[in-house]
Amino acid sequence: MDLLKNYELGNLYPMYVLDSISDGHGAVYTCGMHNLGLKDAMIVGEEFQAAVEVLSIFGYYQLIDQPTIKAGQTFSIAQDAPIFLISEEKHQPSHGDELFENPFGMWLLESIK
Repeated sequence: MDLLKNYELGNLYPMYVLDSISDGHGAVYTCGMHNLGLKDAMIVGEEFQAAVEVLSIFGYYQLIDQPTIKAGQTFSIAQDAPIFLISEEKHQPSHGDELFENPFGMWLLESIK
């Protein structure tokens, strides 16, 4: 009952989303955003912990702020942090897996150097 009394939208994120999955080849991605009606996200070629931080903040941003995100927009976790270009990821790592493939799709965040 405490969860109902102290309900906050942000509490759903850690309950349903894993944001630190690595494919072992440089990609780090989230899984579970489909449980919240949102797209998962992936970052390729960044240091693991930095990628996890960006993915986590991006996930909370989607859930709490509920922005309209479009391919071609950019995202950054802070004014002085790296900027990421947002595009659609067409090849989800969990493609074909009924439990883990996201029917809403997946965002690809690519660092703008």
